[in-house]
Amino acid sequence: MKNHFKYLMLLAVAALTACSSMEVNEAESVEENFPADFVAAEYLELHPANDEADMEAAVNVVYALEDQLKELRRQLQELKGTVKLQFLFSLS
Repeated sequence: MKNHFKYLMLLAVAALTACSSMEVNEAESVEENFPADFVAAEYLELHPANDEADMEAAVNVVYALEDQLKELRRQLQELKGTVKLQFLFSLS
């Protein structure tokens, strides 16, 4: 039974490895997934919720990056204070 489990795991790993090496070119994926007369601008006019969701996601990313930047600035100020203290103690 243990051998069956090992072989099943090896088969799963081999399948995942084989599938992960398949490179998808953006041009190929567009050609395969959309009709030849597909126009993104017309689609977004008909389905504005998709565009709004994309904009909302982009805004959320910007807010998250701003929060990370604030945290990094705080850490930098803290580090500057530590370096100044170390420098002052090294002088005495």
